[in-house]
Amino acid sequence: MIPSKRALILMVIDFLSATFAWALFYCFRKLYIEKTTLEINDTFYLGVILIPVLWVILYFLQGTYADIKRMYRMKILGLTLVGTLIGSTVIFFIFLLDDSIQTYQLYYQSILALFVIHFVVSFFPRIIY
Repeated sequence: MIPSKRALILMVIDFLSATFAWALFYCFRKLYIEKTTLEINDTFYLGVILIPVLWVILYFLQGTYADIKRMYRMKILGLTLVGTLIGSTVIFFIFLLDDSIQTYQLYYQSILALFVIHFVVSFFPRIIY
């Protein structure tokens, strides 16, 4: 199945917003959770490429790109909310659980920050489009 032009545009929007959200979250995690200096290294670049691809795959499996013309605001809100909840949980358990932190409460701050940053950064471009 070849995606429509509108679906491809939405995929690009989702990829760019996920890239921006991951970069913001990476900065937040390094500065406030781990309390280290911000280093742009290979891990950052790998995350900026890999994580947005995973988000687009999740949204594709969710059916976000199936029928763009029939999307309405509440459906976009629901799809983004559920997708962000699932994706943030998966990313947390796969990539973030092995971080060196001082207390377990920082895990809560980390997953909450990932959820909020990704939801806000990805929802508004979707609703505008």
